[in-house]
Amino acid sequence: MSDKDAKENVPDQKNAKVVEKLTRRILMQKDDWDDWRKSEAKQFHQYQQQGMFGEPQHRPVKANILSLLWTYVIKADGTKKVGAAATVTLVERDR
Repeated sequence: MSDKDAKENVPDQKNAKVVEKLTRRILMQKDDWDDWRKSEAKQFHQYQQQGMFGEPQHRPVKANILSLLWTYVIKADGTKKVGAAATVTLVERDR
């Protein structure tokens, strides 16, 4: 098989439609939970290697603390995807 043929047989994951969005609570009850857990750990490790997380800090006065929001989806091509998002809120302090 040539490189061109191999590339044509690879599903385009970026354009694959999401078939099902799942919650962690639902996934923990499924037979394939261990696969999802491993994928989550792998993604978390990648975030750490990218320097996404800094050293722990004291919470500034009037600051909102937002936790990581994990997303779990199964795409139309059967691909299982785990990701995380965090929202950053800037809070002005009283002067």
